[in-house]
Amino acid sequence: KCTIVEVDFQDAREFMDMNHIDGHVNCSNALGLMFDGQLVAVATTRRPRHDKWRDHTEIARLAFASKMRVVGGVSRLINAIRKRHGRLMSYVDTRLGGDGRAYVHAGMKLSHTTVPRFWWTDMEQRFDRFSVRADATRCMTQTQVAHERGVSRIWGTCNLVFVDV
Repeated sequence: KCTIVEVDFQDAREFMDMNHIDGHVNCSNALGLMFDGQLVAVATTRRPRHDKWRDHTEIARLAFASKMRVVGGVSRLINAIRKRHGRLMSYVDTRLGGDGRAYVHAGMKLSHTTVPRFWWTDMEQRFDRFSVRADATRCMTQTQVAHERGVSRIWGTCNLVFVDV
């Protein structure tokens, strides 16, 4: 009973910040599911960061409104994205028990499991792993830059990588 809708970037950003464990991320497109005038799900897409997925479109974020269950919603969004962009790939975060079952039901296949992810923290906030990098101009390693900024590395879990075959 949901309708597929295009979601503007500001609405997608707000939706992800409220409903996705990692909040928003830069994206190139966003589609959503609308029910009774309410946005109940959003999926954002982008070009994958890794060259090995260059012929795919990455589902960067997929989230449902808090305390909302939409049976078949993942498949509905994935099929709509597939029609627009072709082959897809996505990462499934395993921190909260994610197993990618919905991606399998939507016709995707588990490609592999990544190594555990990490973030940086100043013990008050968490920062993306790409926010601290080695600084070749100052001949500093990543560890030295992290120490200078007063952040420490914290570890998470692996991701599952799902792809269209």
